[in-house]
This record gives sequence, structure tokens and C-alpha cells, in this order.
Amino acid sequence: MNARTKISGLIPAMLALLCAVCSSGAAPAAKTEVLPADGGDLGKAYADLASAFKAADKARAAKLLDPQAWHLDNKDASWFAQFVSQIQDNHPVGGRRQADRATLFVVNTQPYYAMMNATHTASGWQFDSPLATGSGFSDTPRDCAASPTRFPCGAKSAPDAQVSGSVQSHKSNPLSSGASTPKVLFDGLAVRMLDGETKKPKFTRLLLSGTGINPQMVALSGDVGSVKGWLIYPMLMLDIAPDGKSAKLEYFDGFSQQKLDVTDGLSIDPNTPNRIRGHLKTDAKDLAQFDVAFDLGTASDCVEDAYNCGSD
Repeated sequence: MNARTKISGLIPAMLALLCAVCSSGAAPAAKTEVLPADGGDLGKAYADLASAFKAADKARAAKLLDPQAWHLDNKDASWFAQFVSQIQDNHPVGGRRQADRATLFVVNTQPYYAMMNATHTASGWQFDSPLATGSGFSDTPRDCAASPTRFPCGAKSAPDAQVSGSVQSHKSNPLSSGASTPKVLFDGLAVRMLDGETKKPKFTRLLLSGTGINPQMVALSGDVGSVKGWLIYPMLMLDIAPDGKSAKLEYFDGFSQQKLDVTDGLSIDPNTPNRIRGHLKTDAKDLAQFDVAFDLGTASDCVEDAYNCGSD
């Protein structure tokens, strides 16, 4: 067999491999990046937003906000004034970005930890809202030297965790007209939930989020349910069975809570210790279409029935 014959013989095999990859339906492997402590360009956009609101400058502020949600033409100085102190009191402490979507983490002196989601457009960053959403905390960080695997210890988001994909609701939103658009998911956490008596694994809980997950907030969270609460929407929770063949899914579509059992369209790679890698690609009738890949560490665990861990 000559070299030309060998090469021509490889072509069908290569094409078959490429077709297999194309038909696998895997969500795009976009990478979630960690923003610098000052938020980088997104932090600068936030400073511009604060300046525009302080000056009640409609034109500048409008360029920095989602035009589909915020219409400033008829707003007067008093409308801007009600937001100024809330914006100026916050300062950036990092964030997460994947492609054109990002989350800026901010904190004030109370302290109140919060997040600002934004989209990068041809004209620059546009925030979903001028107001940050988040939570205040009374807890102190857990002593991870004493309990290195007990949640929140060992629970890490990007870059250790990678999530890529989207969810698109089939339900009509009573507050808006038109078809729903896909919501990007780009950060996540995984926690091994253990039985309260036997301490054996019951399931692995995944939080897959369209908002960057602030590690400072995770460190101050007493239970997994509280993280789910401040991530709000879009956020997908998957409780994956130990055998990886099924999961209980919970999804908040912006106005109602949806739950279902998943078997079809769920694939889990069992070959990587201390990580859960997989893909959910399924279309739930009358609910939503899910297409999201995840690669998350499972160093954090939680005794499901214990106080202040895993509550909903």
C-alpha cells in the first residue's frame, strides 16, 4: 500500500469521526473567564453608569442600559437621583465573563454583596439594570481547615468550573410579548449531597447559572439553598443520581417554578474522579429546551438533613 492509498483510506474514517462530533449535540465549549478585581472594562462601564446617573444624563445612561428594558426619554432628574446613592455606594470586586455576557460583582460597606449582569454590544457594555441584586450576610466563613469538604468549602466556580449552553422557555411570559429568547448559562457549582444517617451519596446537586457566581458570597452561605436563592434567574438546578443516569430538574423561567424528572438527553462522563462532566440536551414539552454542558469539581459535600446545609 503506497502513501496515497493510506491517506485516501484515512479520509472516510476522519469524516466519520467529524460527523460523530457534529451529531453529538454537545453545547459549545465556550470558556468562562475571571474578571480582574476592578472588573476591567465592565468595571469602567459601571463607573460611567454611576457618573451618568449622578448627572441625570439621559443620553449617556441610555447607552449603558438594555434599551429593551429601560426607556429614559421621559425621566427627570428626581428619577435618576433615587438610584445615585445605591450605585455609588457599590464598588467592583471582580466578576465573570463568557463571550458577550458577563457579571460584575459589587459590594458596599454594609456589607451587601451583589451582581450586575451585562451584555457586550457594538457600542460597548449594556447593563440589564442600573440596580445590583444580591444579599447581605450575617454568617462568617466556615473554617475550611477544620472541615475542608463541608459546604461551602471546596465549592468553586469559574475558572475551576465551566458551564456552557442555554435554556429557552416554551412558556409565554405574561409581562412581555413575543417569543422567548435563549438564556445563556455560564457558571456553576456542584455539591455532593449525603444521606443524614449513612453519609452515603444521595445525589450530586448542580447549580447552573446565567449569573456569575461570586466566591465571596459562596463562602458566606450556610446552605446550598441560599445560593440558589440569590442566583435567581436564569438558574437551573440538577440533582443527578449516583449512577448518572437520571436527574431531578428544577428551573425558574422568570415567573414560575418548573420541575421534572430527566433521563433522556442526559449524559454523564463517569471517568474523572472528583469532577462531574456531562451534557443535558433535551426538549421538555410545554416547559423549555435545555442544551448545556458542564464540567464541575465535586470537592464540596453536604449532609442533606443537617441544619443549615442543603435546605430549600
